[in-house]
Amino acid sequence: MNNIYAHTGWMLLAFAGVLAVPAVAQKPDFSGTWRLNLARSFLGGEHPSPEYQLTKIIEQKSDEVTMTDISVHQTIVNIPMPDSKITNTLILDEKEREVKGAIPFPGVPAPTLMVSPEWQGGTLAITERGNSTEGATTTCRRYYLSSDGAELIEIVESHSSHRDTEQRLVFERGN
Repeated sequence: MNNIYAHTGWMLLAFAGVLAVPAVAQKPDFSGTWRLNLARSFLGGEHPSPEYQLTKIIEQKSDEVTMTDISVHQTIVNIPMPDSKITNTLILDEKEREVKGAIPFPGVPAPTLMVSPEWQGGTLAITERGNSTEGATTTCRRYYLSSDGAELIEIVESHSSHRDTEQRLVFERGN
């Protein structure tokens, strides 16, 4: 009788191992160069110039992701902004770390953000907390690939004491 229980226990353990493999395999590889498709994106209250370009370069290794955002011809309220290149490396261990954010406006220092990245199935979720001219802010970014892997989707939800915003950015794989 004990052999039956032992055999059943081993079978359940093996079955649990088989179930765990897809959970590990669900972490997609976002590595590559991605270009924003303005026409397919929803930018909320932002109205960028038609010349605006945003390129996202992602290098993913194990539990580390390096993201470089290159912005060209950006405007804020029709005021031209300098082109920018911002690189951040994220350690995907669910621990909160300090990083420098994007410069919001020329002459204003880059904000310090507390960033906490984590995998949620096949989605990379990044929570950013910091202070801005609008007071305390929280932004949650969620990245996932389209079913065919040709598009990187970034959902951005930002909350502050003055406003809440949502965006859906659609990036296409570049060369």
